[in-house]
Amino acid sequence: ILGGEPEEPDLGGTLSLSATPSSLSFAAGQTAQNLQLRISAAGAGSIDITSIREDRTYNLWGTERGVTESVDLSVPGGLSETVDRMVTLDTLERAKALGAGTEGGFTLKYVVSGLDTYGNPVSNTLNVPVAVSGAPASTLNVQGLSIQLPGSPYFRGEAVVGSTITVQA
Repeated sequence: ILGGEPEEPDLGGTLSLSATPSSLSFAAGQTAQNLQLRISAAGAGSIDITSIREDRTYNLWGTERGVTESVDLSVPGGLSETVDRMVTLDTLERAKALGAGTEGGFTLKYVVSGLDTYGNPVSNTLNVPVAVSGAPASTLNVQGLSIQLPGSPYFRGEAVVGSTITVQA
């Protein structure tokens, strides 16, 4: 070949992901948060996004694969598209995130797949950390309780130091 090295063929496009906000935090009692998933395309032509999947990884429960959602979205090379996502947290998911504590979390993983201009499959993943708070320990208020104690083995009027009364219900 005259004139040097042969030209590299154009291999199509690449896909990158980011989220706003970059992490989420669910307070006690909070069950939904909005997240914007930004899908960017680089390279020649455009990328046709065909699916988005949301997986969750819990420390004690492992990974739960989400349902793959079909999407019809074209992202031109050099540009980005934003997709609004609603992240929900039901009672079971909160329990999985908290384990036995009042603070915990999980990792939300977005898997975005599509095809570049030449029909080549492209995909990328984005991990979003999620902090979860649980309700503080419950307090039990008892009213109208009467306790009868046996007679003291001590003389009347003597103080008993460090004593404990346990009530079982």
